[in-house]
Amino acid sequence: MNGGYTFAASDMQADRWREETGSDFAGIAKLDEEGKLRWAGLSGITSTRTAQLTFKGARGDGFIATAIRSGRPAAYNGRAAAGSAIRARSEPLLLAESLLAAIALPYLDRTGQLTGLLIVGRRSAVPYSESDIANALASFCQNGL
Repeated sequence: MNGGYTFAASDMQADRWREETGSDFAGIAKLDEEGKLRWAGLSGITSTRTAQLTFKGARGDGFIATAIRSGRPAAYNGRAAAGSAIRARSEPLLLAESLLAAIALPYLDRTGQLTGLLIVGRRSAVPYSESDIANALASFCQNGL
């Protein structure tokens, strides 16, 4: 694939997160030296564009930027959110992977600095419930990236 992404052992971690959360897509992004979040592991991708995506920071109002900015999980539910078609256009990942529901879980180091992000998503209209998010977060905290 293009974009500098090389498939690695982290893809197996992404596979595990995809299965564990009942998702169609999972991506692990880690902070690089330039301060960008780049993919370290991908599972369930359908578009070559996905591997090229990077996340530059907390600009914008999408769920990924919200997770980065707040350091807390953020969810996207395209079916329930008012104006979701407009918001989906501002999230290239949602468009590239045709995701209708997604959650972003930030990974913080001991000092509270963002070091990575786990993003899982579904191509069906089944949103992530509060308990889905809580279970994923608990497992994520225990197992890390």
